[in-house]
Amino acid sequence: MGPALPQNGPMRTARGLERLIHFTDAVAAIALTLLVLPLTEIPGTLDGSGSFGEVFTEHFGELTAFGISFLVIWTLWRTTARWSTSVPTTASCCG
Repeated sequence: MGPALPQNGPMRTARGLERLIHFTDAVAAIALTLLVLPLTEIPGTLDGSGSFGEVFTEHFGELTAFGISFLVIWTLWRTTARWSTSVPTTASCCG
C-alpha cells in the first residue's frame, strides 16, 4: 500500500487511484462489448440477394444508434483517461 495523505482528510493511496482507473477501463470495455453484440444479428438477416446498400438502409436506425452510443461511451472513457493522468497521486504530493 502506498503512502497515505495526512490525517486531516480522507485516506487516499496511489493504489486506490490505479484501481479506479482500471475499473473505469473495464466498465467502458464491457459497455462497448455489449453495444456491439446486437450488431452480430444483422448478417443473419441476409439471404444472399440483398446488396450492402439495402442492408444498410434496412438497419440504418440500429447502426446510427450504435454509432452515437459508441461515440458517447468512448468520449466519456477518453475524458476519464485524460483526467486520471492529470490527477496527482499521493506519492507525488506527499513523498
